[in-house]
Amino acid sequence: MTPEKIQILIQKYKTGSCSNEEIAELNHWLENLEEDHHSDFRFIDDAHEQNLKDEIRNNIREGIKQRTFRKRFFATSWVRIAASVLLVSGISVAWIYWQSLRNKPIELVEVYAGSGEMKEVILPDGSSVHLNAKTRFKYEKDFSGKTRRVYLEGEAFFKVTRNPEKPFIIKTAQLQTKVLGTSFNIKAYPGTEKEEVTVVTGKVNVQNPQSSINLLPNQKVVYNLQNRQLSQINVSNAHDYLAWTEGRLVFEDASLTEIVEVLSRKYDVRIELGNVKMKKCMLNAQFKNEQLEKILEKLCLFLDASYYMKDGHVIIKGNGC
Repeated sequence: MTPEKIQILIQKYKTGSCSNEEIAELNHWLENLEEDHHSDFRFIDDAHEQNLKDEIRNNIREGIKQRTFRKRFFATSWVRIAASVLLVSGISVAWIYWQSLRNKPIELVEVYAGSGEMKEVILPDGSSVHLNAKTRFKYEKDFSGKTRRVYLEGEAFFKVTRNPEKPFIIKTAQLQTKVLGTSFNIKAYPGTEKEEVTVVTGKVNVQNPQSSINLLPNQKVVYNLQNRQLSQINVSNAHDYLAWTEGRLVFEDASLTEIVEVLSRKYDVRIELGNVKMKKCMLNAQFKNEQLEKILEKLCLFLDASYYMKDGHVIIKGNGC
């Protein structure tokens, strides 16, 4: 039943105009609350939901007992009125309490890892999240609802504590990732051309309004913001995608534009390409705990390019690929 229909039945019961069929309908709805998935009926947590159901059911049952008792032993109108008011008052108070819980705002905790830094967050359920540089992460303070919902802008590696009864959901700008318990990496920086989800262990579901894909270990999805396509790709070693948590940088068929973005975030410095033709250069490279100058020297050697500092930022100059 819709909220409007329920309110109408409660008001009719309050005025004593409910038919036997309508009373049975109201009682049936209360007895089957757990099967009602209407989006307007939400509780803060399972404890509140159960307590409220029990309270309403007890009031209904007590009212039914009083109505039966009246029919058998009483004929005076004041008894009928008193019992009806008592029952409906209980339902009305419960309804108001229910609405206040449903409309209570969810408290979020925000963590930000700035340029050149990484952070680890331990969530209320014991799950751990490693944040890469320039990443904004938000999560519900106590995970009291029926899901564990978090929000990500940037890159993070998740190790999610398994709980089949309460799915873990990550929202980024373009995608929703849903898991029960697993480890995976998500890369979704604002202003970039794609979002990626790579699975290390377990099973992950990734979806947008148009598509839904299930991923297994050593698989990833890439969402291209230009053509709005969600693609599934097999990878040789998913652990390479979380190398950044160990101070390593691994690039496989990466554009020079992407490499420059990663270096800029990690070393907190602006890096520019002096020639737009260099954006098309594709590289495979690995670096482990190296200084920025060493990395730039290796890149320039491979690209037959050079770099220099100007106004506190780096410019790479070359002819392109």
